[in-house]
Amino acid sequence: MFVFPVVLGGGTPFFPGLERPIGLHPAETRTFGSGVVYLSYRI
Repeated sequence: MFVFPVVLGGGTPFFPGLERPIGLHPAETRTFGSGVVYLSYRI
């Protein structure tokens, strides 16, 4: 997943509603000079 730092008013949810939480664990992160952040998770 890449996160781009922007400011917006409202928006559409990235993921649809889930019946139960998914246990995600951080695996790797990287920050680029542009401010973009790479996030990697494992189940």
